[in-house]
Amino acid sequence: MMLTLGLSTIGITANKGRLMSEMSNYFKQYPWLFGIFVCGIIFLLVSAYNNENDTKLEDVGVKLKKDLSSYYQSFTKNLIDKVIQDITLNLELEDKKIADGLGLVSDAYSDRLIEIEKKQVQIKSNLEKYQVQQKSLNTELLEFEKLKQM
Repeated sequence: MMLTLGLSTIGITANKGRLMSEMSNYFKQYPWLFGIFVCGIIFLLVSAYNNENDTKLEDVGVKLKKDLSSYYQSFTKNLIDKVIQDITLNLELEDKKIADGLGLVSDAYSDRLIEIEKKQVQIKSNLEKYQVQQKSLNTELLEFEKLKQM
């Protein structure tokens, strides 16, 4: 068949039966040529088979690379999402601890501030009381001085 196709391309027209009979006679005369022909056909068939298998293996390899790439992309994305969630949760916990600590400090500070303000009010009242006493003592001292001079 290949020989018929090859001969038809170069312009030789022949009857298929006559061509086969001539080839059969030729191969009978030169059996080593038949062996070379058969080896050539086997070589071409094996070569075509290997090329087809190589192509299939390459296609499977490309598909496998795409599948692995997709798998590891989704795996990495999920892993990063979990890490981000853990970090966010830890940051929220630390934020809550800091807020609670600030609340305690604020409460203690406001209590202390109220205490200090009460003491300041008491000190001011004592100061005013002592100033009034001082004025009263000054007036008594002046009166005493007047009495003493008399």
